[in-house]
Amino acid sequence: MTAYCQEIEDLKIFCDAFAESHFSVKDNGEWTAIFERKGERIALSKKKDGKIFSIDSGNLVAGNFKSLLASKQFSNIKYLARSVLHEYSFSSDNFMNVPFKLHGNTEVTDFNGVETFLSHLAQGGVVGLEGPAGAGKTHFIERLAAESAKSLHTGSSVRPLIIPVVSAGKILSAIDDRIDGSLSALRANFNRSELPCLMRNGLISIAIDGFDELSDSRGYDNSWSALRELLRDVGAGGLILLSGRDSFISIDVLKDFIGNSLNIIGLSLHSLNIGFPKASDVCSWISKENHKWVPYMQEAKERFEDFSWLRRPFFVSQISKMDPELFLNTDDEPIISLCSAMVTREVDKIGIPSEVSPKSGENIVYSILMEAARTMLDYEIDYVDPSLLEVAVEVACEEHASGNEDFSRALSSRAKTLSLLEPAPGTGDRNNRKFAHEKIKAFFYSRYLIDEIPSDSPSPLGLRRGQLTLSDLSVFSALLRTKKSESIHNLFTALTHRLKQEVVGGIVSSNLGALLIACLPEDRQSKHARISGWQIMDSVFPVSPAGTLKDIYFNRMDVRGCNLSQVIFENCEVGEAIVSTDTRFGTTSPICHSMIVEDASGLEIKLRDSNEISDHINNLQVVYRQKSSPNLPDTLVSDRK
Repeated sequence: MTAYCQEIEDLKIFCDAFAESHFSVKDNGEWTAIFERKGERIALSKKKDGKIFSIDSGNLVAGNFKSLLASKQFSNIKYLARSVLHEYSFSSDNFMNVPFKLHGNTEVTDFNGVETFLSHLAQGGVVGLEGPAGAGKTHFIERLAAESAKSLHTGSSVRPLIIPVVSAGKILSAIDDRIDGSLSALRANFNRSELPCLMRNGLISIAIDGFDELSDSRGYDNSWSALRELLRDVGAGGLILLSGRDSFISIDVLKDFIGNSLNIIGLSLHSLNIGFPKASDVCSWISKENHKWVPYMQEAKERFEDFSWLRRPFFVSQISKMDPELFLNTDDEPIISLCSAMVTREVDKIGIPSEVSPKSGENIVYSILMEAARTMLDYEIDYVDPSLLEVAVEVACEEHASGNEDFSRALSSRAKTLSLLEPAPGTGDRNNRKFAHEKIKAFFYSRYLIDEIPSDSPSPLGLRRGQLTLSDLSVFSALLRTKKSESIHNLFTALTHRLKQEVVGGIVSSNLGALLIACLPEDRQSKHARISGWQIMDSVFPVSPAGTLKDIYFNRMDVRGCNLSQVIFENCEVGEAIVSTDTRFGTTSPICHSMIVEDASGLEIKLRDSNEISDHINNLQVVYRQKSSPNLPDTLVSDRK
């Protein structure tokens, strides 16, 4: 088909249905087109020089066909650019620099480098943008759209306007639904059926954000099919950017599902990976967002270097709003607020039905992820398969969204796309999922334990098979501090009852004992709380517990930052006590065979000498024993020999 014949075919797309129209083409490239668009008569004539005139008035309408499509009567591209800029301008002002890597290219580049690369593909190409949940894919697309709109609005560039295609909280949708919804939200002058023409002519590019979330009750078949249809409609022109989490839109997956279509059309395929920013870049960004962080930059940098998973832009954005000392003084508190924030974000993404409350939506997400964590601990594995997640979704929806079968089926088919879960490579199935970090798994398992322990069910299998670590217990303890004292008391009572049924020395008794220690009441009126006669491997104490501990052996006891002045130790031993300079003991203390002392800067000193350990405990005691006679100044001491 000749170029001018294609132009006529493109104009036909914009015709009102059932309205009279007339199109004619000459061999020299001239054409005339008379039709109605949105009830308005349009009569155009193109000359051999490419200029387009109004048949009715004889006035020049456009210098070429691309300019015609950009005019108010068609895409109204200038207005649309202002709308995109208004919607996403914040993304340019509040963006964290993250590293990118192109498939087949080991060089890591920045946003400007990626933007230049994509501009070269504006006339035809498909790019998969992959990265873990929270890595900043959405923010990148929004910034990309804002920059393209700014260039078009100011006239500094003629590259296509990038339109982010988002779900707007819908999950029972395919690509076409999302495209129409996004165009409608931007008040665009065209729809999905007219979009391919604009893409083909270099006016529009689209970025489908969260392609891995596009599913319905039958899975992803409709989404891949709709994508292939869109590619056929666009032809060998236009840029399509697909974002999704690792493995969902990797270059191999894209080749499997759309490779043949791309080969037939003649479009190139590329993959772009988004990574975590450097610790120094994270600190620089946080210090600009919240000036309270400026004095703590060195400590923050060390923290982000030690915990790379915290450098995900979403986590960083949450951390920047926190009090610096609260974040830096504990390894565990941040994970509570961070995971809670991500669950809330997930509820917004899955688009719960209107008749289901947001609280029920949160309960559904928590239920699914808690079941995933329970399965991992029960069966001593680090991942779950998609079939387990589908069952977890069905159970959660039945409890919290009963009667919404379509919603349940849709969520089951895309359960593996939930945030906080990521691919588990090396497990034999690319659809297997794991938690992004052990702390995140501990968070959801702790929530499961808090709900399960007070029930009449047998003790969780995970507590019988695996030993809870200090890291697990620290998350459990931090989560407990968000609960009401009545809930903690009920949990303490339930754990006490379960311990009476166990034999001293087993894994389950050790775990239950450790959980019991974490549940010690934090008030001065509760010294009646008594725990006695157990062997506990690892334990983490509350910040200010009260109670009596008798005849207990702790393999390791973490009491950093704890005030133990209301705890009475009777005949207790500790293999290794972990204390900090602000740890406080009362008039009693356990016998410690070794001790790790952590100073304010995080440096650790290990003590093994019993006398040194005893002296250090004495220095940490709140109440000191009075000597039999007062200390007198040297001038008052008799000079006896």
